[in-house]
Amino acid sequence: MMELYQLRSFVAVAEEGHLTRASERLFSSQPTVSSHIKALEEQLGLRLFDRTARGMQLTEDGQVMLDHARAILKSADGMTRKASAIKAPEGGLFRLGINNALDFLRADQVVAHMVDRYPRLKFQIDQGSSGAVLAAIARGDLDAGFYEGENEYEEIEGTLLSHVPIGIVIPKQWSSEFQEADWGRLQSRPWVFVSTLCSYYRLIERLERQHQLQLDKRFEVSEDQASLSLVARCVALSVLSIRHVEESPLRDRVELWPHFRHAMPLHIAYRRDRADETLIRSLVSICQEVWGQPQAPLKVQSNSLIDHQRLSA
Repeated sequence: MMELYQLRSFVAVAEEGHLTRASERLFSSQPTVSSHIKALEEQLGLRLFDRTARGMQLTEDGQVMLDHARAILKSADGMTRKASAIKAPEGGLFRLGINNALDFLRADQVVAHMVDRYPRLKFQIDQGSSGAVLAAIARGDLDAGFYEGENEYEEIEGTLLSHVPIGIVIPKQWSSEFQEADWGRLQSRPWVFVSTLCSYYRLIERLERQHQLQLDKRFEVSEDQASLSLVARCVALSVLSIRHVEESPLRDRVELWPHFRHAMPLHIAYRRDRADETLIRSLVSICQEVWGQPQAPLKVQSNSLIDHQRLSA
């Protein structure tokens, strides 16, 4: 039997052209998405994609099926939203996206307050990069989500919660190479990043443009901890949250480049056309209660790994 999750994987791969990007968009793994495509092709008796060195390309049959798949998903999503609207605010499913760990975002506290307020409400919590979360909200795949950095979607509204201190992380063994405030020196070593949809990756691109750099963005990993591990192993440089570095067991093997710090804005996001919905209003209100009034970016405490000097990003 054909399943909706197979159709979602089919549409995502068709639109992204690559299994890795599609799996990130779906908050799933690459093998899982690949198995969905294979099963769907077997059920339809059609080859939907040509597998090439550059990615996944739709066949002629796949292009025809894509329009049908989109129509089915649109109808199913509409039915789901209608059912949730009938049951809300007392019940239904609320789909929340997170771009970082639950405790880092205080999302565990937020969800606990939401459950207290709406005991019958069910939650689906998906983790991905900020760009993936925003794209899923825009498509209607998520009801709301946390993101860091900039929002490029006109249909999405974001409420500022805080600022996340960000730094450039280097292996401690490379410290002597990076003592000076020489941005060009950052080109001498490879870089690791989580995803091209990640706000930290987009920050790296901004730094490249501002300082006319050509960084060797060689490694793409699935999580910040993997980035930090590669830095600790003297494999690459990276951009990470200062809190993540300071709380990591690897903190003694890395350090933050003392000539850069950036305050990344953290928001809770939702579609503008849903801003007046009861659950959205409640979520925003609870987030504001948990985080308090957002303050201007603060300097890092004196016991931090980073110098107090702050240079523009």
